[in-house]
Amino acid sequence: MKKNIIVTIIVGIAVIVGGIFYKNTQADLQENNLQESVKSVKVANVESGYDSTVALRGVVKGATEVHLAPKAQGRVTNIYKDIGETVYKGQIIATIDGSELWAQTNVAKTGYEAAKDATKKTRDYFDKQVSQAKKGRDLAKDALEAAKQSGDNNAIAEASANYELAKKAVSVAKKGRDLQTDIAKGQRDVAKSQLIAAQTMASNTQLRAPFTGVLAQSNVEIGSLVSPQMPMFLIVGKAGKEVEISVASDELGNLTVGQKVDILTDEDEKSTGTIIAISPMVDAHTRKGLVKVSLSDDDSLILGEYVRVLLPEKDATNEITVPRSALVREYHDTFVFVVEDGVAFKKNVVVGADYGERIVIKEGLKKGDVIVVEGQQNLNDSDFVEITQ
Repeated sequence: MKKNIIVTIIVGIAVIVGGIFYKNTQADLQENNLQESVKSVKVANVESGYDSTVALRGVVKGATEVHLAPKAQGRVTNIYKDIGETVYKGQIIATIDGSELWAQTNVAKTGYEAAKDATKKTRDYFDKQVSQAKKGRDLAKDALEAAKQSGDNNAIAEASANYELAKKAVSVAKKGRDLQTDIAKGQRDVAKSQLIAAQTMASNTQLRAPFTGVLAQSNVEIGSLVSPQMPMFLIVGKAGKEVEISVASDELGNLTVGQKVDILTDEDEKSTGTIIAISPMVDAHTRKGLVKVSLSDDDSLILGEYVRVLLPEKDATNEITVPRSALVREYHDTFVFVVEDGVAFKKNVVVGADYGERIVIKEGLKKGDVIVVEGQQNLNDSDFVEITQ
């Protein structure tokens, strides 16, 4: 009896201890799962008003620059200039294999020279025919004068008829000369046109600099196969640099030609530019217009360098804005994550003007909301979050 009681007591104690251990284990698991489900994010407060300077990125380019493309197809046989070297207007920069075209040019040149020679010979030959006819006419005229002096009517009539025939012979000779000469000239002109066409085709195998400048870019090597309209080189004029930026349509009205703007490099080095052109129209899709900013000649900015153009401030004290990094776009939806009591809730928003680093929010947020600005890529709606610095 005592033995059964002891066994029962031991079993009871084991059950109690096991239950306590199970509850502690479950609690630990729940706590661990909760910790694993909490995601670290960085947040920011939604603000009303902001630093309204619009920073737009652009690339420094030459005020005068052109992409040089061939008009002929073939392989590059020679490149005479390296990147960074000066090229002069009309100077040959590269050549394309045009041996067949130059051979055709030589044939056309031979044909033209032959046609020119034939034209001269034709003219000379028929000029002689006209000269002989004129001599016959002059002799007939002298005979007519002699007949008139003799008073012999029969001689006068015969001499007069011969003179008329001689005059007609001169006229016929002139017409024949002019006709044959015109035919020869026509053949010569056709040959000349063929020569010019052949020379043009052959000269297209030589790429010449359209103006004096610097060879800024080369996209080919000797042996490369090129075709018409394929950019081979970029030539930039030595004088003047500028930046082109795309500006939202509602911002274009704040700008004027001649206006000074600040330029910042990625290293925050500052310089000044001048607006020299504002597009009178905007792109139908982006609703942005092109603005061209001129840089000073002594500016240290490098061609091809990315810079930020700071446009004038606006009165935006009542607009709700968020950092660009806060926005998440999926298909046609744009949303942010709003944090409340350690939970991130997905909230759709309607965006407005784009001011570079900050975006105007027309609907969906209010001043003071706490939104996720970093780490939202891994978030789902209603996830627990931990705010980090």
